[in-house]
Amino acid sequence: VKYSEAKAKAKEVLKEFGLTTVSDKLNRTLSGGQKRKVLVAALVASDADILFMDEPTTGLDPISRAELWDILSYLKKDKFIFLTTHYLEEAERLSDRIGILDQGEIKAIGTMAELRAKVPKKYSISLLDGDHESVEIDNNGSIIKIGSRIFVDENEAYVIAKDLINRNIRFSINPVSLEDIYYSIVKRDIRGEDFVQE
Repeated sequence: VKYSEAKAKAKEVLKEFGLTTVSDKLNRTLSGGQKRKVLVAALVASDADILFMDEPTTGLDPISRAELWDILSYLKKDKFIFLTTHYLEEAERLSDRIGILDQGEIKAIGTMAELRAKVPKKYSISLLDGDHESVEIDNNGSIIKIGSRIFVDENEAYVIAKDLINRNIRFSINPVSLEDIYYSIVKRDIRGEDFVQE
């Protein structure tokens, strides 16, 4: 493109990304969050239809990360974004399709619903802090401790939740997260040991 077009596009993108106040500063003087925004802004200014982003939020504070997530969510309406990240929450929040890579091998690809279908238990139940350090949750002596989770199917979730409500025990119940799915698919837990589905 002509220089005048490039300059106009740069100004437009700087305004869009809230960077006009630092447009005359050297990159090395910017904060980490501003540097990341500048990198993404430079990609957007290129007007490419396909954007490759390698861990764009690494090292950002929570506010800067949230701002960049908003920008990426907006961009993906018109662009194809190929994003690599170690933050599973980020992949879950931003991605339409997710590929799980482990030791250089693709283990699974799909939407969150498709990945969730690959694990046997679809929900996790956690005890919230309170008067109980641990609670027996069924007649077989299964116990759940504060801060730990159990994985259950829909019927088990209904029975256990009803029981905990009747006993006035505080808990949370959620669909399994991408982190849970990841550990299940790669067959290792957070300590690197073989994954056991409770």
